[in-house]
Order: sequence, then C-alpha cells, then structure tokens
Amino acid sequence: MASRLNIWATFIAVISYFVVAGKICTDITHCVEGQKCNRDNCIPCDPGTFQDERSHQQEECKPWTKKPPGSYWEIKSKGSNTIDQIWGCRDGYEKAIETQTNKPEEKEPFQNFSQMRALQMLALHLTENLCCEDMKILLLRLPTSDSFNAYVSMSYKRHTSQETYIETFIEWRKKNPCVNLIEITNTLVNNGQTEITEAEQYKKLIRELEEKEMVVTTEENDNQL
Repeated sequence: MASRLNIWATFIAVISYFVVAGKICTDITHCVEGQKCNRDNCIPCDPGTFQDERSHQQEECKPWTKKPPGSYWEIKSKGSNTIDQIWGCRDGYEKAIETQTNKPEEKEPFQNFSQMRALQMLALHLTENLCCEDMKILLLRLPTSDSFNAYVSMSYKRHTSQETYIETFIEWRKKNPCVNLIEITNTLVNNGQTEITEAEQYKKLIRELEEKEMVVTTEENDNQL
C-alpha cells in the first residue's frame, strides 16, 4: 500500500512540475504563443522577443523590430511576448517606403504639416461634394504618372467609400507633387464638376495654408544656417 502511495505521489509531483515549469517539447506537445523550447520544456520568451506561432518547437523567439534609421519614427504598437513591436511615422510624415534592397528608407516630411493638412482638406471637400460616379470621373480625369493611375487603383479597391476615395486621391497627389493644389481645384471645376460650389472660398483657404507652409519652411531653413 505504501509503495502504491509513493508511486502516485511521484507521478503527481512530475505532473505538477511540468504544469509549473512548462509543457514538454515533444512531437505531440508543442509550445504555444509567447513561449520557446528550452531543452524539454516550454518557457516564456525573453524580454524584447516574441513568438506568434500557436504550435511550434522553436528554441528561440523572434526579436522585436528595431527602430529604423531616421528621426521620424515612433512606436505605434508596443511589443509583447506574443506580438512584434510596430514602428510608424509621426503625424505629418509619409509612410515607410521599401527600397529594392528591401531596406526602409528614411522618411521625409510631405513638404510640411500645413501642406498635408491642405491636401487632406481638399480630398475631404471633394468627396463631400461629389457623388461616387462623379468621383470616378474625377479620378479618371486626373493626370496620370508612370507609377500610379488613380482610376485604375480605385478599381482594385474591394469597397468604395468616402475613405477609400480620400486615400486614393491623397496617394495620387503624393505621386504627382508638382501639380499645385489650386490647379487641381481649377481642373475639376473646368471639367464640369459643378458640385464644388465654394471653389473660390476653398482656394483662398488653400492659399493661406500654403503661405503658412512657406513661412514655416523659411524658418526651418534659417535655423539650419
């Protein structure tokens, strides 16, 4: 009787050890998210690393993504032992662009925050004053570049909404930075987009924003001297 109790006690102790210390890494029992294999046990990932696989036998967790080169990055989503750390651009800066060598370039400001604000306001103004069919015509009539066609890009969108039209228009504008914002408004009015009833008032607002941009840019250049 005593020997049976000893056997059961040993069995319970072994089970308790594995529950506390971690799961056994075998072909049947794998480690889960946030863990790595250490010999025969599953242990938590080290600080600054993560594992997002639900069932695995990896001996090392993946390191968090480090801050890319440049001064325009900030943490958008903090990493944990189950998810990677995500870096993004500060407000007023473009999204990261990967080069042919698959390395992120240092992001440059989209000219200036006031210029980006003017662009966003223009896109919002257009989508609020034009119906979906008119927006399609608008994108079709915009000048195209070798790298981007607004109308074709929009046709690939799964859902058409005000947000997708705004995103497409802003993407087109970034690909065609030489086209003045006021010229864009004039082009739309001349093409028969008569729904823009406050064109002159809006162009005045754009001019004011661009003047602010010039002042800020001049001040930045003076500070660098």
